[in-house]
Amino acid sequence: MDMNRTKICVGIDLGTTNTSAAYSRLMVDGQVDIQDLDIRQKGKGSQRTFQLLPSIMYRKKSGEEVVGEEAKTLKESTIESADSELRYLENTKKVIGTRTTFLIDEHEYTPIEVATKLLNHVKNYSQIKTLTDEYYTIITVPANFNNDQRNDTLAAAQRAGFTNVELYDEPKAAILSFLHDESQKREGKLLDLSSKKRILVIDIGGGTCDISVEDVEEKNGQYVFTHLAVGRKDLGGVDFDKCIGDELARKALRGITLSNVEVASIRDMGQRVKETLSDDIEDFIWDNYGGDSSLLYELPDWLDILEEEGYDCCPTREIGGKTISFSMDVREFVNAINPLIYNDDSSATNKDEADLAKNMESLIDSTLSDYNIDVDSIDILFLTGGMAKCFPLRAALFELYGKKIISPSQPFLAVSRGAALVNKYKTIDETSKDIMPNAVMIEMSNGRLKTLVEMGAQVPVTNTVPETFKTVSRNGVVIRLFEGKNEFDSQLRRINNLYVIKFPEPQKPGREFKIKYSVDRTKRISFTITFIDTGEEHVINGQIREGK
Repeated sequence: MDMNRTKICVGIDLGTTNTSAAYSRLMVDGQVDIQDLDIRQKGKGSQRTFQLLPSIMYRKKSGEEVVGEEAKTLKESTIESADSELRYLENTKKVIGTRTTFLIDEHEYTPIEVATKLLNHVKNYSQIKTLTDEYYTIITVPANFNNDQRNDTLAAAQRAGFTNVELYDEPKAAILSFLHDESQKREGKLLDLSSKKRILVIDIGGGTCDISVEDVEEKNGQYVFTHLAVGRKDLGGVDFDKCIGDELARKALRGITLSNVEVASIRDMGQRVKETLSDDIEDFIWDNYGGDSSLLYELPDWLDILEEEGYDCCPTREIGGKTISFSMDVREFVNAINPLIYNDDSSATNKDEADLAKNMESLIDSTLSDYNIDVDSIDILFLTGGMAKCFPLRAALFELYGKKIISPSQPFLAVSRGAALVNKYKTIDETSKDIMPNAVMIEMSNGRLKTLVEMGAQVPVTNTVPETFKTVSRNGVVIRLFEGKNEFDSQLRRINNLYVIKFPEPQKPGREFKIKYSVDRTKRISFTITFIDTGEEHVINGQIREGK
């Protein structure tokens, strides 16, 4: 999409835990005005506006479907009262791009359907509804989202009524938001880009941890990005909540079997303990260090200092018909989440097992290793996403890598703000070099796989498969693709979206054709098939398989 800098651009962060939106416009004096959007929602019984839309859908017994704060309130009332019915869907972004379905009242929901409802609410209950001029819409996705996940996200945006839609990687959006805010400062800037800086981006939100490495430089007021590496794991705030909840339950609920609703209640309590203790620590840092967390985490005895403050959280929940008291202090909090940060491979029997461990250290180290990047070449760690507020995480990253850590002032809103700025910093798309997060392979007629685009290859790319193909069906052509690190990847997966040509009338098999493929800047693939006998061309994009 060739975007006009003068047009309004709407940016939407379709997050695992929360969804947010912003828009930017160019003022008459040439300055960029950026606004976070208020989203009208029903919270605590009344209509209010919030900048975050909880990415939750709740189906009432009447059949009415609600999202956001109303859905969150209904969810909380369900799990706090130990209601036997779970009538809500959350964290569905983690399975978008798959054929996973969810059943409530015999109604089957897909991840695309939930995403569509969230985006539709943003479109119709925010200032977006008042925009009369044509505008661009940028939907953000994790940098390592595969072809199916990108296509399904785009499909949800289009079903929600958005036009002129493009996808953009979340880590780049978060950095762009930060850089724009920095450019507005006259003094006290946190990042000097007069020379090129190599930035390790860690975007850890509710459901995923997205890693990328970017070389960033400022030239004549514009930013030049070079995308060097990308990695991702389904590791986010919900996993930290579970670890904390498990520790709370281990201490207070020995030998008690929990129902599904009680399990959800314990996990929700883990989230509240995490947020309470994180807020307590942040208040302490503001009171004692002027808000500069580095002055605390650079101290070797920071945990002792916090422990002396006596921080703890003591919630209660109804379990098994009884009100149970739970408790967690700051040291227990740190110990509960450390397994998700540090790579303890002492029990692993081989390197592969250690590399697959669900923790941030192994994810970061394996990503740097996959792309042959020396950790010493990293200048700065950029930490964003909801978990950026978690002080023990910042302290652990500093201990592991010893690099300066910077974060946006509003990590929950940074991604949507950056997305809204994309068309105001056009040189980023014109000069940035994005790379493929996975290799893409095509299935040949003999069943073997041929790599079309290697992992780490720069995009966009257009090429032709050198082999000539023949039709095997009278009804059309089906192209099947696979994704992974390479064709020998143990986690190789077939792409769900089929690429199909259907003939209007049955034709004799054996027609020869050539395949040309293109991967655009958003890392989505399309094909052009040319039949040799007639020269006719067919351009095809992904077809959503039945049942998705």
